[in-house]
Amino acid sequence: MLPAALTYFRPKAEASYRLSTSSAASAESESLLPASASQNSNSSDDPVEHSPEFDLAVVRWSLFGDGLSYLGMLVAQTVNQFVVVSMGLTFGGGMMAAFMSLGLALSPTGAAEGGKLFGTFGFFSSFG
Repeated sequence: MLPAALTYFRPKAEASYRLSTSSAASAESESLLPASASQNSNSSDDPVEHSPEFDLAVVRWSLFGDGLSYLGMLVAQTVNQFVVVSMGLTFGGGMMAAFMSLGLALSPTGAAEGGKLFGTFGFFSSFG
């Protein structure tokens, strides 16, 4: 359910189109291509495909949902209530992925030190 909610609520990417020609094609055959399709995929000046604000919002809502679910488990009086409330913990499942994406987006070196960043996240998440 969380992937469907994230797909629906994520900011829509604005596709900018420009007129381009292929080197193999003749001058008469021009086509409209997205600007990102004609750029080199290894280029470091590509625009960010998502905003860090969205990742931060996902982290905040996931923490809020987890806290609410844990509070509900504390006050649950029957087994059925406990099971239903604990199902709310599934909405917090995207928190770690959004947190890693946020950390990578806010990193001053970008993806250059992504391995160190993800290794550090993995190390600290192993503590619980």
